[in-house]
Amino acid sequence: MEERVRRLEIEVKRLSEELARIRAFVKMPEPAAATREPLLPDQQELLDALSQEGAGSRVQPMEKMRKKMGWDDRRFEDAVTGLSRQGKVVLHESDATMLSLSKMKQGVIGDGGRMFTGITLA
Repeated sequence: MEERVRRLEIEVKRLSEELARIRAFVKMPEPAAATREPLLPDQQELLDALSQEGAGSRVQPMEKMRKKMGWDDRRFEDAVTGLSRQGKVVLHESDATMLSLSKMKQGVIGDGGRMFTGITLA
């Protein structure tokens, strides 16, 4: 039994390393570590709206969610980035060089200047 556990641990380590190589190759960000901070009212409202839009099964455009929430830019971006830091949502990155200026304005700029144009529930 101990030998089997040891082999499984080795395989898990190998798969984790392979996943890290794949993430680096496709420039996929590491998933945010979830925290247990209580949600702010705006964050909960945005989560509820994402649930209603079916964001657990498909990517929702930031532009659509901005319009749905009707908040000013700062309020929306604070809610999005807060939820991302808590591991409640996954932000989907786009190549900013391929976007129109109006689409860029609708996205959320995250850590490192990356442009996120989609959001899903984690």
